[in-house]
Amino acid sequence: MDEAAAPDTARLRAVYGQIDRWSDSLMALYGSQVSRLSPEERQLYRSMHQMHGRAMAMRGIMTGGGRGLSGRGMMGGGGMMQGGASGAMSPGALREWDQQMLGMHQAMGAMLRQAGAGGMAAMHERIARLYGEALQDEPRVAPTAPQNGESASGPDVFAQNCAACHGRGGRGVPGAFPPLAGSEWVTAKADTPIRIVLHGLEGRIQVAGRSFNGVMPAFGARLTDQELAAVLSYIRSAWGNGAAAVPPRSIAQVRRSDAGRIQAMSPDELPH
Repeated sequence: MDEAAAPDTARLRAVYGQIDRWSDSLMALYGSQVSRLSPEERQLYRSMHQMHGRAMAMRGIMTGGGRGLSGRGMMGGGGMMQGGASGAMSPGALREWDQQMLGMHQAMGAMLRQAGAGGMAAMHERIARLYGEALQDEPRVAPTAPQNGESASGPDVFAQNCAACHGRGGRGVPGAFPPLAGSEWVTAKADTPIRIVLHGLEGRIQVAGRSFNGVMPAFGARLTDQELAAVLSYIRSAWGNGAAAVPPRSIAQVRRSDAGRIQAMSPDELPH
């Protein structure tokens, strides 16, 4: 990692330690409450269960480990996630994971507060704020493509990176994460979904007649051109979608044209 782009690891470790401690407390509450969650809340809980261990393992790689970064916490441990085919962790990839966790905690907090579970909602909101603090300390850098591997499976890339939020069947989580099945954003001109997965998306969008207002993390620093092409081709043809495949050269072309961009896309910038 370039020294000028290195995050303040001591401060980040302190924030991550706070996240882990709050997550332990939240786990204790969930122990007796999971069966009482609505189907949508259980789906999001399972998604967070999967993502939390991966995120904590990644932070351990980036910041040197420690109890608070070891993969323990609300959802338990997970295997070390390595960025792209090269296995290299970049500052951009760290931001991607924290953006994803922030969005999941915000969504779960909103769902629980609407359901009247104010105490658990407040804990999710507190953890989301801590992720926001971590993002403030992390460098904003233009993501560069990881070294490309020889091949990539669209369903495998989807299962590892997308299914936690959008569901294995592409149906999303009502009120939290939009569906990919029947999504006009997925089946639009290829440049639209390419830019969403490369840079992320922030702002209110309409998907299949429903409104969503969250944060889609960027994947440009985590996934190679081949991996992004494979997963986009998969979601554009799965679940009744009928859009054309996306070749890796199209990913590379958009990377070059958007070189230096560090902010997420806004819905107004994207035709669909």
